[in-house]
This record gives sequence, C-alpha cells and structure tokens, in this order.
Amino acid sequence: MATAAIITSRRALALFLMGLVATLALLSSTPNAIAAGGCPGSLTTPFLPWADSNHYWLAPGGSFEDSHSSWALTGGAAVGSGSETFFVGNTGDKHSLSIPAGGSATTPPICVTVVSPLMRFFAKGGNSASPLKVEVLATTPLGTAQLKVASIPASATWAPTSQVYFLSNILALVGPGGTTSVKFRFSNPGTAAWQIDDVYVDPWKFR
Repeated sequence: MATAAIITSRRALALFLMGLVATLALLSSTPNAIAAGGCPGSLTTPFLPWADSNHYWLAPGGSFEDSHSSWALTGGAAVGSGSETFFVGNTGDKHSLSIPAGGSATTPPICVTVVSPLMRFFAKGGNSASPLKVEVLATTPLGTAQLKVASIPASATWAPTSQVYFLSNILALVGPGGTTSVKFRFSNPGTAAWQIDDVYVDPWKFR
C-alpha cells in the first residue's frame, strides 16, 4: 500500500510539473499573456539603450509624476523636482523620489506572475558608506516575509541600476490565476541622500 501511495504521489507531482512547464511556455509565447494573468501594464523596452531588450511594465506610481502616489513614505522621503535625465517614460517627466538618510519608500502591492523574475529602476546618490537597500515584501501563510534583494552602489549621476532579481514570486503558484502581489521597499540606512525614478518590473522569465 505504501509503495502504491508513493507511485501515485510521484505521478501527481509529474503531472503538476508538466502542467507548470506548459503554462510557462504559453505565458512566454506572447506579451499579451500578462493581461490575461491579471497583471495590468503596457509593456515597453525602457532599458534598450543599455543593451537590455527585456520587456517591462511601469510599477504603480513608479514615474512619480502623480502627486497622489500610493507609495508609503517614511523618514522624510518625498516626491520632488528633477526627473531621471534619460526620460525613458516621457520627455515631459519632471519628478523623482528623494530618500534622505534614514528614509524609506515602499511601493503599493505589485502584481507578479510565476514568470516575473526581476525589476529595474534609475537611481542617483549615496556614497561608499551609503548604498541603497532594496527589499521585496510578500505575504505568506506565516506572515509577511521580507528579503533583501539588492544593495545599489553610489552614483554621482542618474544611471539605470543593474537588474534586480527577486524570488518571492514563487508564491504566485498558489495564487488565483497564477498571480500574487509583492511590495518593494527602498531604504537608505546610510548618511547620503538618494533619488530614484522610473521603477519597472519585467514580467518575462522565458523568451
């Protein structure tokens, strides 16, 4: 009986994995699949000038042009004048987010899918002792899990960050429609101020 149960479990696992692979292949076959998966956003290639041809969608309030942004700001973090200088979103953009020493900024919930692998944004500021910390926050059955996913080095001028990979999107496997929500927190534990702008999420892991 035990052997039969093990065989049945293995077959169920194999069928699940086969279904998952088929789903991932379907999602990766068309950019429009993200809409079907319940995650809104128009896909663009904002980092193409930096040899990154991945498709991204702008995080909610991620351009900081909306004065009613739903980001949670602490420690003096605030939207101010001065957009990133490449204007990847819109040539008329005029704002960015300032994060002083001790400040933090947390996105509203962002929809991700089982194939959402990374995010990327523009940043300026810091020094050798003041990197910008990036964390991903996700709700689990045991509470809110937080994971540091990047430490952004100082930059005297506006520049795109490296691709920031995050792992909590695996929770989407148990979410309705294959999606889940996470938040990203940007915090400044150092002594030098930071500015960030145009925060994007890449919804495609397979191409």
